[in-house]
Amino acid sequence: MKITLNLRPLMLAGGLSVLALAGCTTVVRPGPAVVERPAPRPVVVEERVEYVRERPPPPRREARPYRPSPNADWVPGRWVWRNG
Repeated sequence: MKITLNLRPLMLAGGLSVLALAGCTTVVRPGPAVVERPAPRPVVVEERVEYVRERPPPPRREARPYRPSPNADWVPGRWVWRNG
């Protein structure tokens, strides 16, 4: 019994696979160019010690007005009505 090997289909399959794999290439594109400005020069602040010779004024005494409702709370400070 004689075994014969037909190489034609094997060569055809190999050639087709080479052609198919030839199209599977990748192209690496460069990313965007990053332009960095140089860092600004550091700001040097000289420390000074200052002494205050006067005392601060005493805290203001505010008279609490009549409470308009039980839900209202007095908050000390300054306010201005601005038609708001």
